[in-house]
Amino acid sequence: MNIKDLKLGDAKMNPSYKFWYGDTLNLMRREIIKGKFDDFSYVDAENGIFIDNLAHLEFGYVDIELRVSARPKGEDKYANEIWLSYFCNVKGKLNEFREDWSPAAYMDDFGKCYAVKVDWASDKWREKLERNMWTRLRRFVTEFDLNVDSPNWIGADHSFDVFDRLRGAEVA
Repeated sequence: MNIKDLKLGDAKMNPSYKFWYGDTLNLMRREIIKGKFDDFSYVDAENGIFIDNLAHLEFGYVDIELRVSARPKGEDKYANEIWLSYFCNVKGKLNEFREDWSPAAYMDDFGKCYAVKVDWASDKWREKLERNMWTRLRRFVTEFDLNVDSPNWIGADHSFDVFDRLRGAEVA
């Protein structure tokens, strides 16, 4: 299936379409709007914070998740500053009997076109997040020729390297 021009409303009609976000995102939204964590209970003093899967959109054999991270509290001028990013996973065939999910890439490694752009202060932030995630996933799938209606190739070491696609490596 070519999803390059598939609209969000049409995608939602597909039984493989799933979108959700958890209570953690609701609780963190105030900090996200400010761009910093004021509630330091979220942030480890030495390691900062990293939370994956704050929101999740799955379509067939690909998915995108929203992640949040922040540096630890300290002298750094960027301490506790929130960084939101999307991460893509692909579902692939490991052998003739087993399919499984494999991490693909931080999407913003491939340019600002994959950045998280949501008006978190809006009353419609949920819809805007879902639309932003769908737009980014659709572009990523198209750019890297990923499969949404059949398993993607996953290496014997259970890895999927989207950089192999960039280098033009032979994939099954």
